[in-house]
Amino acid sequence: MRPGRSNVLLPKPGFAQYALLLNSLGAEVRYYELQEEKNWEVDLDHLEGLIDDDTKAILLVSQARQRKLNDLH
Repeated sequence: MRPGRSNVLLPKPGFAQYALLLNSLGAEVRYYELQEEKNWEVDLDHLEGLIDDDTKAILLVSQARQRKLNDLH
């Protein structure tokens, strides 16, 4: 990661621990939307708009895992 230049895309909602770790490494965290009304599908248009030359990774989460996460809230 290049501090101040690298970014990583995380799902929203998601786990805060990922953002904390990435921030400690100097990465910019960007969040893409998961659509609850569509069974937690990724909003692909929103995701695509977040990607640029400095995007190093996109974290994907399985639907089953996401449902468990949201049951906790």
